[in-house]
Amino acid sequence: MNGAAWATLIARCATLGTLFFWLTRSASLRDWVPQHWLRWPQRRELRAQAKIGFPASLQMLCEVGAFSAAGFLMGQFGELAMASHQIALTCASSAFMIPLGLAMALTVRTGAAAGANDATQLRQVVKSGWVLATACGLFNAALFYGGGQWFALGFTQDPAVISVSVSLLSIVAVFQLFDSVQVASASMLRGLQDARVPALMGFVSYWIIGLPVALLLSRSWDWGARGVWWGLAAGLFVACVTLGPRLYRQVLHHCHRLTTSVSTPDLPHEPS
Repeated sequence: MNGAAWATLIARCATLGTLFFWLTRSASLRDWVPQHWLRWPQRRELRAQAKIGFPASLQMLCEVGAFSAAGFLMGQFGELAMASHQIALTCASSAFMIPLGLAMALTVRTGAAAGANDATQLRQVVKSGWVLATACGLFNAALFYGGGQWFALGFTQDPAVISVSVSLLSIVAVFQLFDSVQVASASMLRGLQDARVPALMGFVSYWIIGLPVALLLSRSWDWGARGVWWGLAAGLFVACVTLGPRLYRQVLHHCHRLTTSVSTPDLPHEPS
C-alpha cells in the first residue's frame, strides 16, 4: 500500500511539473499565460470564475458524493457485495474518463462559439457533442454487457465475486448512455455560463431521486447490491433527461439572440 501511495504522489507531482513546463514553453499558449505569475489576481475575474466554478464544483460533488455514499450502503450487504461493488465502480470510473475528456473539450468549444457570437458554429458543436457522447456511451455499454465476465476476471478468480460483479456490470452497461450524455450536456451548459440550475438539477437527480431509490430497492425490495446500482442508474437517467432539454433551450435562446442582433444592427442616430 505504501508503494501505491508513493507512486500516486510521484505521478501527480510529475504531471504538475510537466503541465507547468508546457504552459511556460509552448508558443501556441504564449498569449494566454501570465507574464508575472505572482501578480495579485483581479477581484472581478475571481468573481466571474467563482460564479461558474463554484456551482459546477457542487454539481460534480453531488454526483461523486452519490457514488461514494453508495459504498456506505454496499457495506451493509457483506464482503461479497462490497468486493463486487469495487470492481464495478473501478470499471465504471475508468470508462467515464472518455466522456469526461470529451466533455472538457466541449466546454471549450461551446464557450468559444458563444463568445464569437457564431450561432451556426454553436449549433454544430452541440450536435456533434451529443453524437459523440451517444456513440461513446453505446460503445461502453456494449463493452460492459458483452465483456463483464472478462473484466471481473481481471480483478479476482473467486466465482462468487465474479458472478455478482457481472450482474453489477450489466447495470453499468445500462446507464452508460445516460452518463455519457449528461456529462456532455452539463459541460456544454458550463460553456454557455449556465451552472447554477444544472447544479440544482444534479442535486435533485442524485440525492433526491437516485439515493432514495437505491435505499428503497436495496432494503425494502431486498435487491441488495443490485438495488444500489439501479438507484445510481436512476439518478443518472434523471440528470440526462433534465440537462439535455435545458441545453437545447439554452442553445435556442443564444441562437435567437445572436440572430436578432445580427438582423437588426444599430442604426446611426439622426443629427439633432
